[in-house]
Amino acid sequence: EQYEPVIDEFANAKLSDARAIADLKTSVATAYASLNKFAEANREIDAALAQVADYPSALLLKARFAGFERRTDDALRLTDKVLSLAPQDPQAWFQKGELLILLKQDRAGAIEAFKKAVSIRPSHTAAQSALIEALINQREFKGATEQLAAFRKVSRNAVLTNYLEARLAFASGDLKKAGAAIE
Repeated sequence: EQYEPVIDEFANAKLSDARAIADLKTSVATAYASLNKFAEANREIDAALAQVADYPSALLLKARFAGFERRTDDALRLTDKVLSLAPQDPQAWFQKGELLILLKQDRAGAIEAFKKAVSIRPSHTAAQSALIEALINQREFKGATEQLAAFRKVSRNAVLTNYLEARLAFASGDLKKAGAAIE
């Protein structure tokens, strides 16, 4: 619902700068995807890439769609292409971690990708959360505790950090601390 006005206003906007067009087309593609209109989203991604062949945001979105379709190699290839173009892109590192953990069950690789994302942008909430969850799932409680402490320093989301603290305490068998964290 909230995306339809964006599409209506910007889908046919006329711009002259190729990068601006690519950026706009990628934003419209994201809006279409949010409405589950993937054919339209893919059309907009193709239009963005026609303007700027290696536009990172469009490539990341295309990689995400490949991941949704379980085309693991395509998803990782496109994400790695973005990382070759923009090695300091925290969203690309986060997405690589997601793809590795979800499609390849490569927890170690995912943890490294999430670590890279948070080293670039410590306030990247999704990457921080994914990293802490992955460390907990690997039973690396010391690393998860250290990462949670670092996350608390940059996060304004007390609900999320309290949840992660409770999750960590529960996983490590400290039920008293888990209960205290969610109170």
